[in-house]
Amino acid sequence: MTERETIEILRLIEETRKFMAEQHKLIAEASKFKIDRWLGPVIVIFGGLGSFTASWAAVNALLHIGK
Repeated sequence: MTERETIEILRLIEETRKFMAEQHKLIAEASKFKIDRWLGPVIVIFGGLGSFTASWAAVNALLHIGK
């Protein structure tokens, strides 16, 4: 194997490593978006439930004060 072939192989190995690092970064980012996509509606649901509960408790307290 000549020195030129060795240099070319090392260059290709380095390009492959860079490509794999970018691929891992994109997979991690996609995972994060998948979690966010699932978590968003859950936060809205629990937020709405909490708001409803607080409103119900306030109305209930006002009705009991009036008695």
